[in-house]
Amino acid sequence: MKKANELVRVYSANTLLEGEAVKAYLTSQGIPVFLKYDTQSNIGGIAWGPLGGAQLLVPAEKAAEAAALIAQTEKKTAGQKED
Repeated sequence: MKKANELVRVYSANTLLEGEAVKAYLTSQGIPVFLKYDTQSNIGGIAWGPLGGAQLLVPAEKAAEAAALIAQTEKKTAGQKED
């Protein structure tokens, strides 16, 4: 059982910039988001993947809503790439 103030990972971004963009979207939807990343691997913004990525964490009670919003956005984005 999740604690009320527990943070849950809902997304793993490949870059800090991608993480910031997803964070901005979720925040605009009323979901508090915390980014977890390794500052040393992001020097100069050139790190990618496991070394340069960011983890997006949200309160446990908002995790399902956040995951649904991310999935919905990814589905829309995938549809645009096919056109």
